Parts: sequence; structure tokens; C-alpha cells
Amino acid sequence: MYHWRRHLLTLWASAMLAMLPVAAAAETRGLVVPAPETGETVVEYEGSYALLIGAADYQNNAWPDLESVPGELARVESVLQDQGFTVEKHLNPTGQELEGLYEEFLDRYGYDTPNRLVFFYSGHG
Repeated sequence: MYHWRRHLLTLWASAMLAMLPVAAAAETRGLVVPAPETGETVVEYEGSYALLIGAADYQNNAWPDLESVPGELARVESVLQDQGFTVEKHLNPTGQELEGLYEEFLDRYGYDTPNRLVFFYSGHG
């Protein structure tokens, strides 16, 4: 079950990153998404928050370490910050820590309906 949830979150994060070109400038804390047909506001985001997770150093020798992960996280962090996101970044959490990071992030930002959230995971998938 855990692997299925991780893959679903990775897919969702990829979809959210694909939507970034519609985001507001970094100076703007809110984001209004107009309907293409009418121009009326469809969604108005008040906060933009991202949780970036990287797994680069593996304890199991069957999985090679990934030297590219820290750089990937830094690039994604930069793009998201340019789009007005507040970014939390964590490298090499244990499985238990990873679950806690998701739960804490959702507790902080996930219950405010007007918030926009992005989850990004880089590592062996």
C-alpha cells in the first residue's frame, strides 16, 4: 500500500509542476485562475507551499546512491520559489521520517482550502 501511495503522490506532483506556467509572480502571494471562456475567477489561491523530498543515500547496497538528487531538489526549489511558493526541502529521510514529513506538512497547510500544495520526490521510485 505504501508504494502505491508514493507513486500516486509522485504522479500528482508531476501534474502540479506541469501547471506552474499559470502561476503568479513571486511578488504575488495569491493566484487567480480565470476561466478561459469567461475570464471569471475559477480558483483563487492564497498560499503556495511545496514539500520537496530527496532520497540519494541508500543503506541497501542493492540500490545505488543517486548523486543527482541534491541538484534536482535545488533546481525544483528555485523554480517553485520563483513562482511564489514557500518551500520545505528534506534530504534522505527514513521511511518513518518521510511519513511524518507528509503528515506535518498537510497538518500545516493542507486544511486551508485556498492553499496550493506541491509534493515532489526525487529518488529511486
